[in-house]
Amino acid sequence: MRKYRDIITIICILVICAVIANSLLGCQSAVLQSDYDYTLLLQSDDLTVVAGDDPLYDAFDSILADPFIRELFDLYTATAKGIIIDGIPSRYGDSLSRKPVFVLGTIEPGVRRNLILHHEGKRLQVDLALALGGGTPVDFDQITIRMPAALGELMMTVMGVEPIRGEEPYPAIFEVTSPDQALWIGFGAALEAHFGRHQLDLWPNPAETALDDTANERLLRYREIPLNGFRTQYRNAEPENTPRSYQQALGTPGVVATFFYRLWTDISSTYKQSDMLWFANYDASQIRGAKILLAMRHMPRRSTPTLETFVQSYCETYPTECTQVKALFNDVVGAPAH
Repeated sequence: MRKYRDIITIICILVICAVIANSLLGCQSAVLQSDYDYTLLLQSDDLTVVAGDDPLYDAFDSILADPFIRELFDLYTATAKGIIIDGIPSRYGDSLSRKPVFVLGTIEPGVRRNLILHHEGKRLQVDLALALGGGTPVDFDQITIRMPAALGELMMTVMGVEPIRGEEPYPAIFEVTSPDQALWIGFGAALEAHFGRHQLDLWPNPAETALDDTANERLLRYREIPLNGFRTQYRNAEPENTPRSYQQALGTPGVVATFFYRLWTDISSTYKQSDMLWFANYDASQIRGAKILLAMRHMPRRSTPTLETFVQSYCETYPTECTQVKALFNDVVGAPAH
């Protein structure tokens, strides 16, 4: 009996400590009001909430007016809604139940967790936000170019697929990295290449001006991902005639990007009746993207997320499409050596 009293006492002490710590930190989960279907934060000297009448909202709306970027934004919001409605456990539950938060300004781009800001006299925490950077004043051309890949990384994050140890800065699209990092970069790069296919005015033109590393990387993504151009080894940012080995291909973001680029358009919009509850969250035009995200959600959490484990998960989720997807994998990546 004394043993149980001791356990209860310990639990009570832990609860009291948690309450005291929370009151000392004074940090609350952020509930940010916005008249738009998203909320903007601005990082300059401090991280602040952008007022609803700020012209930054009109400029950001012009980015979302692009049909493909809007498609990705709506796919993310439908996914967040589906996670909440279906009761899927997520450590980002607070953020998923609210409007997505985008951070502009001097912040380094990428998915950000547990951001702290002061607003209306309160210390608030945003457990999930997408930092887009852009500097000050905000360069919205940069953000437009960055948006498709960034939304891809955000969707992977809420599906629970993140690299084991992310590299910063990211390796170039043609460089060999770890297979989990290649999956992370490759999915976003595939969406970027789809965007570039319809935005020819954004293609850097080396005939007009010398390209810096960033512009050259973008040109390579737009041009080579649809062609599986990164299946060939690169040296000094130039392709060679030597094909990559199977393991090298798995660790090359550009090769992974080609797989997702083709999968995005090649797969059917059919699904199993048992998954109807999940797909009820999406419009018909979003089903293909939703199928990819569902396969990501089903990837085993105890193993490293790679393109191989994604294909296995896709086959288990949609058995009737397994032959087609494996053929695509073999065509893009190549069969493993025996």
